[in-house]
Amino acid sequence: MPTGREDDGGNAGAGAAGPLTVIGHLSVAAGNSLGRRPALAVTIETAPDAACDHQVVGALLSTLGSDLEDEFRMARVTGSPAPLPRAFAGIMVALLAQGSDLAARVHALPPAGRPRWLVLIENGVALRAEAVLGLAVELLRCAIAGQVADQPVERWLEAHCGTASDRFGRLERAATVRAVEARGHVWRGGPRGPVGVIGEGRRAVRLRHTVTMRTMYPGAILGERKDRTVQRLARAGLPVARQVRVADAAAARAAAAEIGFPVVVKPLDRSNARGVTIGLTTPEDVSAAYAAASAYSPDIAVEAQLPGLAYRLLTIDGRFVAAVVSTPGRLVGDGRRSLRELVDEANRIPRRQRPRPIQRPIAWTPEIIEHLARHGLEPDGVPAAGSVVSLHWSEQGRHGGSILGVDGPIHPDNRMAACQAADLVGIDVCGIDMVLPDIARSWRETGGGICEVNRSPGLRYHMVADGAETPVLGRYLDHLLDCPCPCPFGPSGADGPGGPRTIPILVFVGGGEMEAPALAAAARLERHGLAPGLATASRYMAAGLPLVDPGRNQAGRVRRLVDDPAIGAVVVVVEPAALLAQGFGHERADLAILADRPGALAERAAAVLAGIGAARASLAMAADGIVIDRIAVAHQGGNHGDVRWTDGGY
Repeated sequence: MPTGREDDGGNAGAGAAGPLTVIGHLSVAAGNSLGRRPALAVTIETAPDAACDHQVVGALLSTLGSDLEDEFRMARVTGSPAPLPRAFAGIMVALLAQGSDLAARVHALPPAGRPRWLVLIENGVALRAEAVLGLAVELLRCAIAGQVADQPVERWLEAHCGTASDRFGRLERAATVRAVEARGHVWRGGPRGPVGVIGEGRRAVRLRHTVTMRTMYPGAILGERKDRTVQRLARAGLPVARQVRVADAAAARAAAAEIGFPVVVKPLDRSNARGVTIGLTTPEDVSAAYAAASAYSPDIAVEAQLPGLAYRLLTIDGRFVAAVVSTPGRLVGDGRRSLRELVDEANRIPRRQRPRPIQRPIAWTPEIIEHLARHGLEPDGVPAAGSVVSLHWSEQGRHGGSILGVDGPIHPDNRMAACQAADLVGIDVCGIDMVLPDIARSWRETGGGICEVNRSPGLRYHMVADGAETPVLGRYLDHLLDCPCPCPFGPSGADGPGGPRTIPILVFVGGGEMEAPALAAAARLERHGLAPGLATASRYMAAGLPLVDPGRNQAGRVRRLVDDPAIGAVVVVVEPAALLAQGFGHERADLAILADRPGALAERAAAVLAGIGAARASLAMAADGIVIDRIAVAHQGGNHGDVRWTDGGY
């Protein structure tokens, strides 16, 4: 593991000596001495007389976001008990976690004038540790100096970690990753953005939010435009709101008069209710709503407001799965307490409780305060007993809205309309927004209809309604993982429904002496119909095709092979020193093959591989072939986790 200066740490505290100075940092790939996830190794120096109070650090983070304070206090930091480097590690975890359970470890190094430490921090699923290194140093400096975080620090935090609302939204992704890993699958995601990969090689599946490899491109494009979706559904006879596209405020007023009040004004290509205003009853309201929508998009429509409550019906593969109802935030006055006190009480429900609340706590946003002011109310006002106060017209959580699961009956006509809408648009995982007076009665009887079809419906609605362990998430993963492998490579029928998402990964620990055994193992896997990815000192190829070799980046070679959709197995030769310094490059391996008399470095490398699930075998066992055959068969049959040692080997 590195202990020297790799770079200036992005100028993260590398200038004049302070309470903590970053000497260097180095990214460590997945499969390292800390654990399965990629990590960052940071070498720091601390001032001998610097003191750090963890309570003060937590209080500072709370001023930037309650979630940051919670993640700091929950951080799993092991190793040296020294307060200052542990506080630094905790801040790094707080900035990176965003709903993930991350680990960190602190090691004391031989001092060079000032105390030195090596801090290992796991990367999160939303961003990489290098991005927040300098920010963590600055926050620690502020805490030690007793200063508050100023506006530049707040802007720094928002630029790298997002706003508090952004970070809250990423909790859904963290819950999905935990559910995937609980099923024994490997999740690999990019450092930024919502794209993720589940599985390995040609058995991997890729997703973006809830858009999967089975989502048809025309359906995804159609789902982006509300006007085209409405036209498609209307031609099929499904109930939709009358909608008119407008070019300016005057056209919007004319359209509203033609449709009849009340109306809705919305951008045609935005989501999450951005720029949407409902309940418009006058031309002046329409003009103001048009101006608000114009800030989000030039493509705007006026739409008839359907009667009833807002429901989200989720379909998967054209089948109804679940429904939730969204309601605007409302409080009932008691004649004694102010609105502010009533909001505090509403935030004490379990789903809004820290840490990691499932439902967004109600905050006094400018939108809520403005809405109350239009009705002659203010946060410190005391509403009359029994009076119902609406915090905002929107059902969105950021405006105080609530989401409840629909446990009662849903009329078959309403279910059928949702399923037909998903099929007509061509979206496998689809959220259909319907406004209905009573979901237990047919839309044909009560009115109402479909107002939007969402191509990438968030699962958070169902997490709020059912809890973090919502069965909807399980249904979604069943759809995602239990489908035939979409990759065209490999033998026909190798991957049926419910097939494994892993491929055999064999690691030969050593140098040039491992080349011939590795080639023989690759040939044996190929006879099982598994196109191998091969990385040795002289060869680097995927399914028989040469690849551009990244050279000394051993972990990068492994990562590239595991990501290749043509590969059915991976065989690599890794030098022990490179594995210990860089990490293996992936979070899982099946077998570590060592020489008959491995040295100390090889033993340490084997211990790292054992930590990611690799069993140990000798060269003689690999040459015999039984071990490799059983691994290949186990992966193809989906039972690789059940392979165990016996007296004769595997």
